[in-house]
Amino acid sequence: MHRIFSLILIILFIAALYGAGSALLKGKSLKEAFSFVSQSASTSFKKSSTDSVSKNYSPPKTEKKPSAYLEPQKPKINPPAGFTAEQLSPYYQKVRLSSVSRGTVSGNKAVTQIALRADSSLKEEINITGWKMKGNKGDWVVVPQAINDLNPLRFWNEGDIIVNSGHYVYLYRASSPMVRSFRLNKCTGYFNEFYKFAPSLPNNCPGIDRDETISFTGKCQNIIASLGRCRVPTSNQLNDYSVLGESACRAYLDEINYRGCYNRYHSDVDFLSKEWRIWLNKSIGFDPLHDRILLFDKNGLLVDEKIY
Repeated sequence: MHRIFSLILIILFIAALYGAGSALLKGKSLKEAFSFVSQSASTSFKKSSTDSVSKNYSPPKTEKKPSAYLEPQKPKINPPAGFTAEQLSPYYQKVRLSSVSRGTVSGNKAVTQIALRADSSLKEEINITGWKMKGNKGDWVVVPQAINDLNPLRFWNEGDIIVNSGHYVYLYRASSPMVRSFRLNKCTGYFNEFYKFAPSLPNNCPGIDRDETISFTGKCQNIIASLGRCRVPTSNQLNDYSVLGESACRAYLDEINYRGCYNRYHSDVDFLSKEWRIWLNKSIGFDPLHDRILLFDKNGLLVDEKIY
């Protein structure tokens, strides 16, 4: 690169001398001729230097500053009639008054069931025991406690109702056939065999695994196959002479009930249902024809309303 630059200077110098010679031939003085040489060389040198710098110059890189992040604005909530935004619960519309069922009680129309639903927008667990519902007449319904885990080997202690997204809580005016209110699980359908629930509990008990019974006698397998989901063997089936003579079969039949189902499946991650059954054992004083029901949290803030 240095050699090329030197060569360029020599060429420029020769060109300048040529220009000076031409000036002398045209009758100009020696001073004017050499002044021309000096100006030509200086101009050419500056131009060459400038061109060289221009070719090698690159503008400094500037980092683009990220634009300021703007959080999406939360949608404005229009409070229901008679309420202000300050009177709304942090759980407003995260737990909904899903439905109100009406029926006939002692020949009169009455509200027989209220359903609460934890909305999909709910991202955390909520304790709803102590929440209250109020109708136009001024009557209150308070959400009570219930049993979360119906362990057959423990005394059933009621506790606060903790709900998460997708949970349903059904509140009935009637009394519980089992005296207690509780959360359903995979095995609670077996209780339909001994208690009269209205509506009945879901019969979604796990089915019988045929691989566990293929070594039993044909008569024993017939008895097991005749049992539907959440059905326990009858006393006649348990005392069948062929069963009495087959200890493995009798032991298997003795486990087809709530206790056996609970012992086998209670560790499953999906053992507990998302459904709660609550029996209030008292009338629900809402108008069976038309009413406005308000749901309040423990702090007296509005959670939801239901107009029907």
